[in-house]
Amino acid sequence: SSDSGEFPAEAGGIALDALTGPKEEVAQIRKHWRKERKQRMPNQRGEQKQSRSGTTAAQAVPGSLPQGPVIPRPCEYRPPPETPSGQTMVRDYSKWKHFDADAALLELDNEGTTDEGTAVRCVAGRGSAMLNCENYTKDREEYGLDQEIEEQVGSLKKNIAQRLKDAANLKSEGNTLMRAGRYQDACRLYLRGLDVMELVQEAAVLMTDGMTAKQGRVVADLHRNLAAAQLQLRDFPAALASAEAAMAATTGAALEEGEEDDKARYRRATALIGLGRIDEAREDANRLAARRGEQDEAVRRLRSQMLGSLD
Repeated sequence: SSDSGEFPAEAGGIALDALTGPKEEVAQIRKHWRKERKQRMPNQRGEQKQSRSGTTAAQAVPGSLPQGPVIPRPCEYRPPPETPSGQTMVRDYSKWKHFDADAALLELDNEGTTDEGTAVRCVAGRGSAMLNCENYTKDREEYGLDQEIEEQVGSLKKNIAQRLKDAANLKSEGNTLMRAGRYQDACRLYLRGLDVMELVQEAAVLMTDGMTAKQGRVVADLHRNLAAAQLQLRDFPAALASAEAAMAATTGAALEEGEEDDKARYRRATALIGLGRIDEAREDANRLAARRGEQDEAVRRLRSQMLGSLD
């Protein structure tokens, strides 16, 4: 039979005309390639037709067409901005590196000021007074000093608040020991509270009137309670000093007009009786009687103690 017209000369590198072997196997191979050829023929015709039509369309398109308006789209390519040169970046960095922030702030702070200032303000408080010149031009040293003072004052306020809290806690613990009859231990806590309040008292000139009165009350309470504990221990000299310190602290604690520290006065009178200074004790007793009346329990107790000391 003539296989050269029906089958390709070569299939997968095999010459089919020269193919020999058992008839059944040769027939199966030829049948396979017949089917393969039929499948390839339509694809080849389609590719040829598409190629011819593409060539025709390409020939119909003019070489240059007029362009219409360009409509921006989100996906439109935008070239990145020009990257500054290395020299420009170094110059800008050097400018910021040598920027004097303090000088710039000082310039802002001095805007609208004069060398002599525009106003003088007087601020007076209990035991202190200040004159402030306002809106005057500051130099760099004074500006730096103002900044440092502002930082230190903020830290001082926190320190004072904590010390007031600690002193109040020590006073409360001392009162608990007093009720338990542990007078010596109570004295130690009251003295610790006074030590804590030492810095607060030194900073009183910087405080407002309200804060000054508050710290004065805490100090007066500690001295007054310390005097009571010392009287229980019959330490009359120490009790006298504590009572007088309480009265002094109370005087600076912004009391209402006519108000006095009757407890401290009573304890001072008691300490004076213990020391045999009856005339001075009588003055305190008379002062209490004028304020509270002769029937007041504290006044009657002082009168009795003075009579007993004379016997």
